[in-house]
Amino acid sequence: NCYAKKLAEVSNLRDENRCKEMVQQLTQSIRLCKYHAKRQLGKEQMEKFLTASSALDSDMEQKFGVLLKEHKTQESKSTVKVIMWKGSKIPVENKQIQLALEKASDIKTTLPSKSDPKDKLSTLTDLLKEYVKASSICQTELLSNEGAKLRTVNLDRKAEYLKLLKLYLTFQKLKFKLDRGQIQFEELLSQVKSVGIQAEEEKGKKKKKQTKVALSSVLTSLESLMEITQTLKLTAEEVKDNQTSTEIQGPYLCYRTLRCYYKADGFQSRAEFAKAYMLYQLCTKLAKDAIEASKEGYLLKEVENIAKELPKKQYKAHAMALMDQNTKENTLNKSVAGLRIEPKPLLERLGTFNWGSDTNLSEFPIKMKGAPAKQLYFDVAYHSIAFDSFAQRLETEKKNSAGLLSSLGLW
Repeated sequence: NCYAKKLAEVSNLRDENRCKEMVQQLTQSIRLCKYHAKRQLGKEQMEKFLTASSALDSDMEQKFGVLLKEHKTQESKSTVKVIMWKGSKIPVENKQIQLALEKASDIKTTLPSKSDPKDKLSTLTDLLKEYVKASSICQTELLSNEGAKLRTVNLDRKAEYLKLLKLYLTFQKLKFKLDRGQIQFEELLSQVKSVGIQAEEEKGKKKKKQTKVALSSVLTSLESLMEITQTLKLTAEEVKDNQTSTEIQGPYLCYRTLRCYYKADGFQSRAEFAKAYMLYQLCTKLAKDAIEASKEGYLLKEVENIAKELPKKQYKAHAMALMDQNTKENTLNKSVAGLRIEPKPLLERLGTFNWGSDTNLSEFPIKMKGAPAKQLYFDVAYHSIAFDSFAQRLETEKKNSAGLLSSLGLW
């Protein structure tokens, strides 16, 4: 059983599945053998059997060690490189994909040393370029494999590897895209905060315009981050990676909360207080869910800060909406008070009529007009008139016409 497990560790994807099946079968048969041995054999015979089997195991271990050495030497000589991902081995045969992945791994090692956000952004962009290149090559290989007319076992096996490799590359791309988007969002958020403080100190149209532009850029960044997290979650579910799918839920809820909050701020700045109030209400629920689902980090701190400010903003938006409604009603009453409507409403002029107007009226009661009598008479009389029969005339005409031969004088 342990040999089958070791073989599964060093083998490729297809043989690994076979070895796993062997492990399951062997465990069942070993259990059955133990059960029968306990019932039939005594203690002395059982001990003899165990000593004999241990000696056999030592011989097998030596043979297995030789086999492993041979396999490792073959693996070092082969041009195929293997990627370990989510408990699976993915062989990479294409040299261009191998080169792109090697470059990506080299760039990945430099990431922890980058402290400046701009340096991190440039490094992540370079890293994503390599993964995008590898993914496009993998896609073309997969399409050419699927387009092959004559299917073989090797082609089908290669298609499995390529699909798994594509999933791996997509997963890596989304992860680093999320990291890059997070850094960009943090920079934009700091800009929004600085612009907002300046706008409060120096009131003016330019500052208001700057805050609007900054808010719109933050909202677009948050929407792209939400989209990336959703796609990453779907990819993790496809690979059956429950850990990643649960971990990504917290950031997604944080992004959604922040988007709702800044959208409400935008409505309040445009004096649309009712919409702002409704969004602040929704934001309180989302913030609660996000705090429960998230772990420690930058996003959680931002959501916690927002959750503290939300009640004030909500009450303010509600009060402003009510005041705005009252002012609109008062201005409407004032404007209508001195208004003269011409012409007067219909209820006020029921007893009067202006004959000089261009209105066309029909006379009532309607004047009677004469209708032609004969047409009506003949239409009705048609069904009761008897016509003469023309049957005799038709027979005489047939007798008179003798035909073509008689006219020629042959008959």
